[in-house]
Amino acid sequence: MNLDASFIDLNVVNISFLFFVGFIGGLVATVFLFSFAHGAFASNLWSLMGIKPMKKETLQPSVGKTVTQTKKIQKRPRAYAYINPFHKI
Repeated sequence: MNLDASFIDLNVVNISFLFFVGFIGGLVATVFLFSFAHGAFASNLWSLMGIKPMKKETLQPSVGKTVTQTKKIQKRPRAYAYINPFHKI
């Protein structure tokens, strides 16, 4: 009987860790594969319907500034006096 200080079998830990890493890696690979397939399908669907992105030449530039910065007046906090009507003076 070997009285060793370790209470867990390292082979079980290594196998469990490798299974976990493989499982997570499989999930990540599945997500990337699904994302790629969805992008290809959506691109082909837009092309089939005849919808194409606009060219940069056809976009109209904005005529001057559209956003103006306005100065906001800050309200100062008011001091309120509270009188307790049940307090004996």
